[in-house]
Amino acid sequence: GYATTNAVILITETGGTATTEDGSVIDSYTVRLKSQPQASASATVNITSSDPTQLTVSSPTLTFTPYNWNIPQVVTVIPVHDYIDQTTTQSLVLSHTVTSADPNYNSGSTVLASVTVTLTDTDTVGITRTTIQGVTTNSVNVAESGATDTYYLTFTSKPTANVTITITSADGQTTTNATNPATLVFTPSNWSASQSAIVAAVHDNIANGSRESFTNYTVTATGETSGYQTATISQLTNNITDSVDIAGVVMSTASLSLTEGGSSGSFSIYLRSKPTVNVTITPTYSSTDLSVSPTTLTFTPANYN
Repeated sequence: GYATTNAVILITETGGTATTEDGSVIDSYTVRLKSQPQASASATVNITSSDPTQLTVSSPTLTFTPYNWNIPQVVTVIPVHDYIDQTTTQSLVLSHTVTSADPNYNSGSTVLASVTVTLTDTDTVGITRTTIQGVTTNSVNVAESGATDTYYLTFTSKPTANVTITITSADGQTTTNATNPATLVFTPSNWSASQSAIVAAVHDNIANGSRESFTNYTVTATGETSGYQTATISQLTNNITDSVDIAGVVMSTASLSLTEGGSSGSFSIYLRSKPTVNVTITPTYSSTDLSVSPTTLTFTPANYN
């Protein structure tokens, strides 16, 4: 029906004008003059958005002549997709003024008609963690032998200020991008590009087998207003395989040849992997004709090898 009428222009909407920021819903309305302008004059309808950063139109000016004054011209309402998570629904106004040499049509800066547009924001704050194939993941697989795994962090909307993600191994058993902790910075300029995180296991030389380690995330968004100050990323599980460190004792030789009353012999002992506490080895011998010095050997996490 007729949405707005006055002595000059007629605006017709199909219903309440509404659109979505992502452009999945687009609306339009028509404008025409209510009467014929003077024969030598044309009338230009000027359309102004209350917030051009959020809403524009297909034609900000419409020209009517004495010949097409009564033919409706279509105005398509165009949302500006800023990718920022804002108020879900906004009411914006399109104002109409008329410029014409015909004084009956020239309104100057006086608004003759307005169209209220309901704009629905479709952007949502979020941080996803995926594999290179784009599949959501909550774990990676790494090995102390050197095998690494990679995942990607991606923002689902544009932040209004820089957002720093600090990635920390809870127990120090892994690194991210060769350091711990690691940081990734998303800005209003680079937010749409995924950033990679390469996870590696720390070779600790301890025979601790296959195990789980965990990675935590801290999101810092000072001055950010769209919601990233409260954004979170769930804990990551690191599945670590250790096939290079094996518990055991290594001797430099398995036998010695000695002569009674002659020179002594010696051999060395070390541990194959790093112990988590001190390890004491006591040599024993089957003959009373032998003696061993020292009588005990103590290996620590610092001197095990």
